[in-house]
Amino acid sequence: MEFETGKAVVLQDLEIRSFRISHDTRDPVGFLVSDGNVCLALCTDTGKVSQLVASRLSGCDAVILEFNHDPLMLKQGPYPFSLQQRVRSSQGHLANEDAASFLQTLLHDRMQCIVLAHLSETNNTHHLALKSAESVVHPEQRGCLRVACQSNPTELFELP
Repeated sequence: MEFETGKAVVLQDLEIRSFRISHDTRDPVGFLVSDGNVCLALCTDTGKVSQLVASRLSGCDAVILEFNHDPLMLKQGPYPFSLQQRVRSSQGHLANEDAASFLQTLLHDRMQCIVLAHLSETNNTHHLALKSAESVVHPEQRGCLRVACQSNPTELFELP
């Protein structure tokens, strides 16, 4: 199905709206999915958090957010310098600390689920991404943190 960035698409009871993100691909987007009561945001493959991204994700009940790399692992890892620069660039991927800082601005009492996604298998670990997120999430909300794995599906979660 083709869609126009920023326009809503309705599928049964769900409204799906795309929004522009910053990545080195043609017309990269994130998504908001809402049933009119609950809103889920998906934002991966972005090198920076723009005002548009921040405004779209504000108030969401659940977020799937990129925690792509640990800067030290990236620097010391096997990627050539040119690829390291691409990953770190504003059109690359979010580092754990940048994603955590952004996540902190999104937290509110109704947040039901936070999925850390698009972790690099080479330049990140489950533990490092989760540690970054836990550093900004209130202790009572840490139970809603999940880490997506590239090789296995994420457990199902229900948003009431």
